[in-house]
Amino acid sequence: MGLHTARQWLGKGCRTVNDVRQQASELGLNSDQLIGLRYFEEFRQRMPRSEASEIVDVVRTAAARLYGSSLRMEPCGSFRRGAATCGDVDFLFTLEEGQREQESLHSEGEILARIVAELGSYLTDHLKGGLWNEEQQHKASTYFGVFQLRPCMLHRRIDLKVYPRSEWPFALLSFTGSGHFNRSMRLYARRAGFSLSDRNIRPANHARGVGRGVTIWTGPPIDTFQFLDERDIFSFLGLTYREPHEREVNAAWQEEIAISNPTSDSAILRSQCEAAPAELTLSADVHLALCSDSIADVEVVDLC
Repeated sequence: MGLHTARQWLGKGCRTVNDVRQQASELGLNSDQLIGLRYFEEFRQRMPRSEASEIVDVVRTAAARLYGSSLRMEPCGSFRRGAATCGDVDFLFTLEEGQREQESLHSEGEILARIVAELGSYLTDHLKGGLWNEEQQHKASTYFGVFQLRPCMLHRRIDLKVYPRSEWPFALLSFTGSGHFNRSMRLYARRAGFSLSDRNIRPANHARGVGRGVTIWTGPPIDTFQFLDERDIFSFLGLTYREPHEREVNAAWQEEIAISNPTSDSAILRSQCEAAPAELTLSADVHLALCSDSIADVEVVDLC
């Protein structure tokens, strides 16, 4: 729910979840909001690691029935970081190197659709529109849903994402977290002249001063450096690799990103990338974005 919706609900006298329930029909809630309202108390309860591990086993078994060892799966988020409890469980999938040509289903959307179908009744509700329809099955590479291990147990949030093998290291880094760690690493990449996302790393120029953080130019993804796993991303940026359980913004990490500089390799690569245009003619909308304190990390020009 965004700020605009929250203000609307406050204007209609909604101060608690029960207020929203009583006015659900008047508020015109969409399918996702209705699901969230239905399971609000259940979603607020963090699941013990033992329950999350059971969910991981169910999803791993379903994927193995379909693809055997051809499909790589990794549970991410707080589970991968070794937390004792989890709010939800995120899963990443990718076909192992060299397997794409051997599979009858080639797109990420088709792989995801088969996994969702294989999980069957474990998925009690589909989010992002409420229906996992035929069009979504063929186009989407991300699934958001509600999972229940057994009828007597709580409903849990689950996300499934399928990425191409070339994007796997970036996706794994991004969805492992923590959120604060990701933001600090992307900020460091920005200072080094790059834009780091869940899909790649690109040379980029960012606005400074008022509206800082807005991406005003990005080049194509770096292809002169091989990213096979997460370690390669840390190495490219000249940072010490941290295991998933170490990815928190502590004093040691803050000190490293404060004093580190890009490696000579990344500096050379940055200089070899296509230079940003010397002059940019910005539209009125872009100029407004650059002058807005509320805008951050918004990519407004992409020349790749």
